[in-house]
Amino acid sequence: MNAGYFGSRSEEIKTFLRSYLEACGEEFSFLNRWGKDLPARLGAFAQGGKLIRGGLVFLGHELAGGRPGDTALKIAAAIELLHSAFLIHDDIMDQDRMRRGMPSVFWQFREDAHAKGIEESEHYGTSMGICAGDCALFIGLRLISSADIPDGIRNLVCRESYAIGLAQMADIDYGTFSRIPSEKEILDLYLWKTARYSFSLPLSAGAMAGNADEELVSALWRLGESMGIMFQMRDDELGVFGSENAIGKPVGSDIRLAKKTLLIAIALERLDPVPRSQLTRILGRRNATGDEILHARRLIETSGARSELISKIKALAAEAGKMIDALAVPEDPKEQLRSLVDFLRTRDR
Repeated sequence: MNAGYFGSRSEEIKTFLRSYLEACGEEFSFLNRWGKDLPARLGAFAQGGKLIRGGLVFLGHELAGGRPGDTALKIAAAIELLHSAFLIHDDIMDQDRMRRGMPSVFWQFREDAHAKGIEESEHYGTSMGICAGDCALFIGLRLISSADIPDGIRNLVCRESYAIGLAQMADIDYGTFSRIPSEKEILDLYLWKTARYSFSLPLSAGAMAGNADEELVSALWRLGESMGIMFQMRDDELGVFGSENAIGKPVGSDIRLAKKTLLIAIALERLDPVPRSQLTRILGRRNATGDEILHARRLIETSGARSELISKIKALAAEAGKMIDALAVPEDPKEQLRSLVDFLRTRDR
């Protein structure tokens, strides 16, 4: 990934978010103490990410020949706020106490309550986290509603946001299955939960704001799907084999929650009965010890699942490269896309 390009876009988005959230804090400060507190928390949380989705809005806008202005910036900031909302809720569902190298939003509230001696501090934190995620979603939608953009973009954002909720429900439900979901079921989940909203949506929304024709929007949508599935596969690998310090969230949560990721599904299919039963006993144990997580990692590694997943990631990267080559757009933004694909294939966080 071109750190210079995405870094500069990230700073633009951060500056805008600071101003926008400060204004929200002032507007609602009369209501109660959370009127100012929550926008400050959301600002710190949103700015702790890589802001790739927001950067993709700018890139899609440039690919379509869009002129510089506030339009792409508002869409980018809104999508990052929506992403923050989804992550806040995701951390509650996965019971992850860390995100982006800091306590998860719901856990911040839990710690505040615990320090004040509030009873049932964990329930308090969960409840406040749900409210915080809802608020992030609504102010993100409010921001995009204020942008001078075609109604088609607003409809697209709302449609994909709803689809994410349905995909998340499927993800939770898969965790209860005694059977292993098929590869198609898992890839469909990745498509709807990650690829479309994280890559297809920002690229296409940016292009639509730049008055791109339907052919380019469709091409960017398909490219985003390939990039997003590759991103999620790499995320699955990092969730088991990555460094907690590098990825900024707990390693092993997919194992403790019995997530039916493609990596784990391949391992369960490939392992012989005895090691498969060992892995199955660890999957879903929320209090699994560090040694048990390490044993599960070894079982997954020796099954060959990790190698197979890496091969699939490389194949998707090659497919994305061909799609980029076929785009009838200026070379500079195409090179940014190529750099991003390489980053997604090899990232360690």
